[in-house]
Amino acid sequence: MAYTRKLTNGQRTIICQRYVAGESSCSLAHHFSVSPPAIRSLLRRQGIARRPQSEAQRLFQCDHSFFSTIDNEQKAYWLGFMAADGYISRNALVIALAQTDKEHLQRFQEAIHATHPIHDYKYPNTSFSRLFIRSSQLVDGLANYGVVPNKTFIFRWPILHKDLQTHFIRGYIDGDGGFYARRTAYPTPAISFEVTGNEPFLLSLQAFLMEQCSLRATKLYRRHKDIPIATLRYVGRKQVSRIFALLYRDATIYLPRKHDIVAASLWVVSST
Repeated sequence: MAYTRKLTNGQRTIICQRYVAGESSCSLAHHFSVSPPAIRSLLRRQGIARRPQSEAQRLFQCDHSFFSTIDNEQKAYWLGFMAADGYISRNALVIALAQTDKEHLQRFQEAIHATHPIHDYKYPNTSFSRLFIRSSQLVDGLANYGVVPNKTFIFRWPILHKDLQTHFIRGYIDGDGGFYARRTAYPTPAISFEVTGNEPFLLSLQAFLMEQCSLRATKLYRRHKDIPIATLRYVGRKQVSRIFALLYRDATIYLPRKHDIVAASLWVVSST
């Protein structure tokens, strides 16, 4: 990031306006490719007082009790998504996705009735969108279901009503797994279901899928022997079709691009 880049008069005006409207100095620094101290220095020169953190939080609203009790599809799905692809930082909930999936962040934003802004970040080799919500109640609710800071190696299968478990899994899959269609030398694609996580969690997931989809146990694939992270994989039209049908039955919330790829492939396979 070019911290020494000079701002134009127009940019200085926009920065002041956006800060007064509620945007943070850090997000403004990212957007305008300058350092946070440069933003704060500009605000001081313009006579704009910095907001206390408590006041900054009150600028935005959301359903802080959303994760306190997981009792419907939306909550179960987003719990799974947070378990896989979200994180807890400084008593805040954070989700960062590639900009191609920004609409999915907006779905979460709508689900919890959040007025917090989604910020876009662009760098030479990547671009992503991020939603940051500081809320001790949201964080405590997630912690009750095992979503805590540095959860990667310690997250375990949460206790949920049986009717909500498939929605939870679908959310987790959308965050760190999915259905895949790979080209082969044959007319039809090779399709698979894959999900990554720590081994105790994956074994619980596998047991659930074996019971619900009449699947056999399959060995977990571990890329690095010294790191307890593995991949659960099922391949073949019959097995993948059963999992797909289970997870998307009566589903109203999911990541469309992951659903559509395998849905089209399953249709191609079944119609040939």
